[in-house]
Amino acid sequence: MGTKFEVIDENTVTVTEEGSHYILIDKVNGGWRAKAYFNGGAIVVSKGVHMSFTSAYDSLKDAVKSAANHLSSVEL
Repeated sequence: MGTKFEVIDENTVTVTEEGSHYILIDKVNGGWRAKAYFNGGAIVVSKGVHMSFTSAYDSLKDAVKSAANHLSSVEL
């Protein structure tokens, strides 16, 4: 199924990975940060918008890095 990106506005993008993982990504000071991670509608990890992509996202590290790389190269 792959990764789906949905642009909410110029500073907010949702990412759905393999149809089950949901990541809200906010743009802060020119960089993209993961704000919350959902799985099946439940908040698994919730972090402040100023927290970067860190070990809290180990299970989705590759997907998050891919999302960050993709978003950093996209003009919203």
